[in-house]
Amino acid sequence: MGNRILQNKNRQISRLALSGALAGVVVSSVLPLPLAPAAPSVYAAEMTQATLSEEKALQVVEDLVTIPDEYELRSKDLSESHPFTQGENPVWSFHWQMKGKDGFINGVVDAVTGKLIRFSIYGPEVSQGKSDDLIGEKEAETLARTFLEKAAEEEQQVLSEPNQYENKARFYQPEGGHSFTFTRMVEGVPFLENYFSITVDGDGTIINFERNWYPGDLPQQEDVQELEKSLEELAYPSLAFVRLGYFGREDYKLVYRYGPDDVYAIDALDGSPLNRFGQTPGEGGEVKPLGSTVSGWGSGELISRQTAEKRAKEWIKKLPGEYRFVRQNGSGSSTGADGITNQHWSFQFDPVEQAEDQTRFVELEIDDRGQLVGYSYREEGRFPGKGTEVDSPISWQEAEESAVQFVKTLFADHLGEIYLIEQEPTEEEKQQMLEWDRGYEIRFGLLQDGIPVEDFLGIRVFVDVESAEVIELRSQDLYELAALPNAEAAISAEQAREVELQQKQPMLTYFLPAGNWLYRAEQPAEPRLVYRYVGEEGYVDAVSGKWHTLAELNKKQQPQDIEDHPAQEALQFAVDQNYLQVQDGQVGPDKQVTRGEFAAMLARLSHSYPLHRRLADRDEEAEKLYRFSDLDQSHPHYAAIQQIAQLGLVPDDGRFEPDRPITRIEASEMVLRLIGYGSLIEQPEIFTRLYDDVSEEQQAIAALAKALGLWGNEGSSFQPDAPLTRAAAATMVYQVEHGEEE
Repeated sequence: MGNRILQNKNRQISRLALSGALAGVVVSSVLPLPLAPAAPSVYAAEMTQATLSEEKALQVVEDLVTIPDEYELRSKDLSESHPFTQGENPVWSFHWQMKGKDGFINGVVDAVTGKLIRFSIYGPEVSQGKSDDLIGEKEAETLARTFLEKAAEEEQQVLSEPNQYENKARFYQPEGGHSFTFTRMVEGVPFLENYFSITVDGDGTIINFERNWYPGDLPQQEDVQELEKSLEELAYPSLAFVRLGYFGREDYKLVYRYGPDDVYAIDALDGSPLNRFGQTPGEGGEVKPLGSTVSGWGSGELISRQTAEKRAKEWIKKLPGEYRFVRQNGSGSSTGADGITNQHWSFQFDPVEQAEDQTRFVELEIDDRGQLVGYSYREEGRFPGKGTEVDSPISWQEAEESAVQFVKTLFADHLGEIYLIEQEPTEEEKQQMLEWDRGYEIRFGLLQDGIPVEDFLGIRVFVDVESAEVIELRSQDLYELAALPNAEAAISAEQAREVELQQKQPMLTYFLPAGNWLYRAEQPAEPRLVYRYVGEEGYVDAVSGKWHTLAELNKKQQPQDIEDHPAQEALQFAVDQNYLQVQDGQVGPDKQVTRGEFAAMLARLSHSYPLHRRLADRDEEAEKLYRFSDLDQSHPHYAAIQQIAQLGLVPDDGRFEPDRPITRIEASEMVLRLIGYGSLIEQPEIFTRLYDDVSEEQQAIAALAKALGLWGNEGSSFQPDAPLTRAAAATMVYQVEHGEEE
């Protein structure tokens, strides 16, 4: 990796020299290019039940939608099944990439029926609502119906009016666009999980299509009972911490929702209560903590590798037996949606007492917040699981008992914050675990104040299927739980349901339970006739007691204040890529950017820009924590500032001033160092003077920023000390990310 980066740096400088950049600052407007992409991979597995050839499947997509010339087919794949088919047919998947730009088209076709399952397009041609002649809802509906006539000729006769029932669409809807959901109707009864969803852009382009259609037999309606009263008596939501929103950009909130222990629906044929996964409530086991000890998951403060080693030596003492520290076994990192890199280090310990012919050792993995995120007890090069060779594997219950005891040993201070997910997998899933040679996988959920934290992977423990030993443990970034709100519910479950019932009503519907990776069903889901509450999807805030729809939340997550802004395209891109956050529909394009905020943007950018993932090449010196006299761990951008300091983007001079607005010249220097021009900006004497308002020492920075179009190439003055705005920062991100297309 390091050699490749060096080669590309040399190529960048050569390009500058060849273009005459150093003599007269006629610098090529090309940002450093990534290596040429590899040839598209094509997968074509043998599927005996498939009746549609690749060519015919491709023709299905091209007959329904126009693929612009600037898109080229990059991949095609025949796979066994696709979740959107709601069946077992193989599907063809196609992916087109826009040449030189950030755009793509995806299409999925049922390889047996030849029906279009899904189509979506994302790219710069998707309208952002800035035109005065955007189409209205009625015209968009006409276009959606016309498309539906071609894509679902047989099914269109049994569909509801558009958006008559709760909207299941999850596709991004740009400002000025319109989404329509046509629900399947069976003898007047809606099948809410079966629908066609179509999104029409503001200029009339179909940018998303989804088919969700169960192909099998449905329950008959003649034996339906009147059970609305049972629903009223039994269906109550419960508390959970949930990360809301279509794009996962919202923080966790304390809400009332229907969980695995709650009655969500009543079977209209036999009167049995069901949870939202189609199971008997509580079938997956009661959400019950392993104990009562509560210590919290730390403050999330960063630690160094040396401190991580000390923590590992403390953790190993919790295990039975004696171990001696051997060495650090390497390190790794992961990057979140915010671009912040989380480091983790592995440390090897050997048992003091071990048979001569054994070479097993314990490896502990500690992250840069001091939490244990991994454990393994293995031989060199493989896990000790016996896989499919085991004649008589232990029972699932034995595996659970072993996993629970191990978690109680390692996390003795957190037993009131962990619960066992008591859900036995199917025999097929067990066999798959054996084939992976990692043992039975036992999962644990996490609690805050006794309340489940949803959408969080928690702790996974792998148990050897022969010896019942725990051979591996993996946990998600537990320090994130420190950011959960210390909230108390202001309303009861009964009050929450009353709020919900102001928005919904009991109704007889067909119901196809959705899968949930935490709560496995014993059998594949089949449709049922049920009574449940129907209306627009949303949640009851347990603190405020208010009802919030997901559509409302989605709108708040999309910018409402950038229409007709000169940097609208760049601002929308920065929002879509999580460089800028939207609060209550506002981006604040003219708001000044602080040095801390800009550090967060650069941390995110450092992982999207292909040639400069320097974190992969950091040595131990780079992993140190930098000390700034005006910055402590409580600052929201502390981790991002540490990351860009380790990348060498800021001087280690003792101060950072994280809350001061960043100037244009400061921002320019940081970006140029990030993209590989650090050596050039330190040679201002080789550049021709372009700006009278820029000092001699800063001429190279200003000249390169202008030549690369970082800020849009405005005016004859550079205004080096002017505060950077969000619109300008978005322009910079857009220019760097799209450097390849130039």
